[in-house]
Amino acid sequence: MYMISISDRVDYYMGNVSRNEKPELSHNGYDVPIELNLELYKENYRIIHPNTAYPMDVVRYLKCAAGRKLIIQCGDSPYTSPARWPVLVKTRDTRYSSNNHGVIANLNSMRHWGDVFKHTDIPWNSKLNEFVWRGADTGGDGHRLRFVTKYGPSHNVGFSGFVQDALESPYLYSTQMIKKVIPVDEMLKYKYLPVIDGNDKSSSLGWVMASNSVPLMPEPRFHSWVCEPWLKAGEHYVVLKDDYSDFEEKLQWCRDNDDKCKEIATNGKEFMLQFTNPLRESYLEEKLIDRVICL
Repeated sequence: MYMISISDRVDYYMGNVSRNEKPELSHNGYDVPIELNLELYKENYRIIHPNTAYPMDVVRYLKCAAGRKLIIQCGDSPYTSPARWPVLVKTRDTRYSSNNHGVIANLNSMRHWGDVFKHTDIPWNSKLNEFVWRGADTGGDGHRLRFVTKYGPSHNVGFSGFVQDALESPYLYSTQMIKKVIPVDEMLKYKYLPVIDGNDKSSSLGWVMASNSVPLMPEPRFHSWVCEPWLKAGEHYVVLKDDYSDFEEKLQWCRDNDDKCKEIATNGKEFMLQFTNPLRESYLEEKLIDRVICL
């Protein structure tokens, strides 16, 4: 099994940060930088996404900091301040180029990692030679909306709920786009699983990569704890154009190259196994926070 070294992962998570200038801080921890230690957290815990895993993750990192203050940004928005301060973030958005800052941390961990290795999967040869997709209409760029509009009428594709894009596009809005929620175990009966980003990285990326199915997705725009820069098109996933316009072409390629797709699915699963050792992951987080504090 290929394993990225701890030092390489820490370097990647750190990115191009420096203590040149502090960013503008806020007393609201939603999608903005907030400075905390454990004492400050106890006074402000209600604003750190209380109904998510963010509070648990924030406390874990603050304990690693041993009383020192950390600046943390919770939520889906990228940290794009010109100030390259080591702000802990969930993802870095590569489209922001020179302002693509922030120290990647394992934030909102239960949403992105809680079920990654807990599902009942089946062998590749027992899967349906088809694709399935469910998710919310997030993203702001309309990709999910266009995907469901095109494939929803003829395939097992639909929204689990309306929260954003469909509501903002009345001419496309249709309750027919809503389809019943499908448990992950049911979706794993399909060979081909599209991964479509929402407001940031798709929360399905982890469990799809860790499955016996093959991911179909563009080159990752968002970089996270999954170490996306090490994922290789044609080795760990089947690459799509950023607007998913070649999906049908790539789907046909998958059907014509079954053995290769099985190999890609296996490679992705082996890649994800490197994140399964809790002692290694905890040690890596401690090394990362040491780097942040000593910077």
